[in-house]
Amino acid sequence: MVCQLLPAVLKPKHGHAHHAGNCAVCPVQTAVGLPDGILYYIDGQRVNKEDLDKISPNDIASMNVLKGPKVRAVLGNVSETQAILITTKANENSAAVVALNKKLNSSADIAGKLLLIDGKEVTRTEFERMVPSQIYQITVLSPEKAVEAYGEKGKNGAAIITTK
Repeated sequence: MVCQLLPAVLKPKHGHAHHAGNCAVCPVQTAVGLPDGILYYIDGQRVNKEDLDKISPNDIASMNVLKGPKVRAVLGNVSETQAILITTKANENSAAVVALNKKLNSSADIAGKLLLIDGKEVTRTEFERMVPSQIYQITVLSPEKAVEAYGEKGKNGAAIITTK
């Protein structure tokens, strides 16, 4: 079912080529083609890649892909260098998801930047409380552009967050 999200790495159960996400022969796709050596999280809990088959794309609130040093920054001392984090709509406010989102948000390079949510200046703490599924868009401004738009407050750049 996750085929609509990651079509390049999924393999249809029936074995023939995928038809742009619409396969009449096999409407259910599997995560068989997903590579090993990647960490998979659903709703803040580590899972096996086979567990991705149990999720309907319609149930997903957000999905994050981590690579390189960010994996360790968010998930701790792990050997894997890639991770896929999926949050379902039903659990986006659960304690495990909130804790993982806090780690994810705190790993962002926002030190010293002007932070705005829907046009209102906010603190780093307020930013870290944001649930990714509530975010429609994040625009990052260079220091030069931020100073043009917001004056001296933007001297270190700005992150402008628009919610849904």
